Amino acid sequence: ISSDSDRAKAEKMLADVGATQPPANLLLAWDPQKAVTYDIFLTAAFPETIILDRQHRQRRKIANVVAWDDPGIRDYLRAMTKN
Repeated sequence: ISSDSDRAKAEKMLADVGATQPPANLLLAWDPQKAVTYDIFLTAAFPETIILDRQHRQRRKIANVVAWDDPGIRDYLRAMTKN
């Protein structure tokens, strides 16, 4: 969820990681009023990753940049997909 006040910043972030469009497994949502990021997820710092399970319950919240190739993160996500 991008809460940037400027949509171009969110699009630049995708371009910086080499994506011309969001990957199929990524939902890009626009939240300029911060109704979701602050009011629902209580985000205090950016960037922040929130991992939801299949029932859309928050399972993990990580403040800061996530190293998606980290074995611990990959194992955690694999375990979630088995449940």
